[in-house]
Amino acid sequence: MIFALTGRLKQRAGGSRYSSNLSRTIFAAGLSQVLPLALTPVLTRLYEPAAFGILAWFVAVSAVGSSFALLRIDWAVTRVCSTRRALAITAGGILVGAVVSSVYLALVLGAYKMGVVPAEIPFLALLLVPVAVLFAIGGAYASAWHTRWGDLRPLADARVAQSVTTSTSNLLGALFSTGGLMLVAGMLVGAFVYLGAQIRRRIVARALSIRVISLAQIAGALRQEAGRIKYSGPAGILNAVGLYFPTILIGMWYGAQNLGWFALMLRLAVYPTLAFTAGASQSFLAEVSAAARNNPADISARYARTKTLLTVLGTVAAIVCLCGPMLVGVLLGAAKWSGAGWTLFALAPVVLVQVVASPLSPAITVLGHERWILLWDVARSSSIVLAITACGLLHLPYEIALCAYSIIMAVTYAVMLRKMDSMLMLVRR
Repeated sequence: MIFALTGRLKQRAGGSRYSSNLSRTIFAAGLSQVLPLALTPVLTRLYEPAAFGILAWFVAVSAVGSSFALLRIDWAVTRVCSTRRALAITAGGILVGAVVSSVYLALVLGAYKMGVVPAEIPFLALLLVPVAVLFAIGGAYASAWHTRWGDLRPLADARVAQSVTTSTSNLLGALFSTGGLMLVAGMLVGAFVYLGAQIRRRIVARALSIRVISLAQIAGALRQEAGRIKYSGPAGILNAVGLYFPTILIGMWYGAQNLGWFALMLRLAVYPTLAFTAGASQSFLAEVSAAARNNPADISARYARTKTLLTVLGTVAAIVCLCGPMLVGVLLGAAKWSGAGWTLFALAPVVLVQVVASPLSPAITVLGHERWILLWDVARSSSIVLAITACGLLHLPYEIALCAYSIIMAVTYAVMLRKMDSMLMLVRR
């Protein structure tokens, strides 16, 4: 299917750079999911549901920390015309991220002392959170430079290398321990490989040239981007909260087993589809950034083609999720994971809307309407947090909390898709 899809893309677009980037990133995204999916039935028989819950909590907390550390400053690297200014933004963004990651560790440790962190989370996992955040910062800025150059081949290769490394580490780690900390270690090793695979000689040359950038130039570049950051930065934080805070809340209110079910279904359904959409969105952002500088009206055509492709992918993924109750127990081990099938069923709307809406944030940012992303993220994130918290306080079943989360996600993404169409109508005029 992946080969047929990428081949059709190349034929339809006549070998354009956009088609080449899109087909390469989608192919790499598909290839990067083959090994994890193949090993999942083995891993679910080696690791307990709680182990996957620990991994999910770690990923969620690290992702929220990364959103604070990045503030979407890395997006400016793809947009600005001056290479020197892009270098100054990169240097400033890395410095900001390093400081924020240290402060974030203090907040995580404070939450641990307050008893907010689930009891199953190992203390060492808390100390590893800033390591994951720093890897995410490095990967984001390396990706931004490759996107700026319009060469997404290193990103595709890095994604495949990360997948192979993480899967292999998880499998070999079970020989020593079947606890969640071993899954966390595998995730970190994969993140390190992802960063290293992107840092080729061209990136290193740019990094070395940062030393000629003065602190005054860095501060000036960040001040010039402050107008966009004040909207896109908080929007990025709220987006991460909306995506990952449900995991934290489910662990807090519904225990390790339910969190493990939720985590595994995210791994099987949401994360693979996000890998596809990340590739499509990265390719879309590379072209739209260039179009914004030269021909803004071309953004509409790019978005329409990307949206059509993602709608097809999202529909297929949602249908697979709806079959979850019949498939999960058989494939993954009925004794531990049969109840997770209904979790996958409930996540079907989430998978569909996240796939279709994946280019929204880059497109709206390029169009200069970051405030709409901020308002939307505030409404969506606050609704999700309030809904799951209310379910927990009222002692409602886990299934009701999950359905509430799914419905809120579907409705809010549909609203933003409609808003995006309205923005593009103004661009065409």
